Amino acid sequence: MRRPLIAPTVWLTGLKALSVLILIALTGTLALPQAAHAEQGKKAAKPKNQIDDVPGNFVQLDVVWVPVADPGERPIYQGIFVRLYLSDTERYDGCVKISYIPEMLIIALSDSPIRKRDYSDPKKLQSLIESIIMKGTGRRLYRQIEVSTQDMPYTKEEEGPTNTCK
Repeated sequence: MRRPLIAPTVWLTGLKALSVLILIALTGTLALPQAAHAEQGKKAAKPKNQIDDVPGNFVQLDVVWVPVADPGERPIYQGIFVRLYLSDTERYDGCVKISYIPEMLIIALSDSPIRKRDYSDPKKLQSLIESIIMKGTGRRLYRQIEVSTQDMPYTKEEEGPTNTCK
């Protein structure tokens, strides 16, 4: 019986190292365009503690992939779009909590996925997502929450809080 030239564990270690190098290379190439945009005069987002100086009312999250399944089925992941309108009195606290909301939704829905009929019903989906956000933040930090299965485009003038709070 012939022995392999290199043990399988060495191959796996080599693949891990290669994947890390590729990730580092990609991160470097992805960071360059951002620096180029900053040099071209694009406004940088203000720090979160200056959210009161940022015009606009809402923060739109990137698409959140949530599990959707009926009982006994394997979940499929469907995208939802969430737009949170910041409270006038608690803009800073609402801005700080924004970064936790996608993870909060995924964790809450991992044990009990959204039922297919609830995902298809905008009112039920809205109610479910609102209750998870309210429970996770502990208080009403957002005066309105919009949820959709379709993209909700916005203009450049409206993106101020979205860039600051993410």
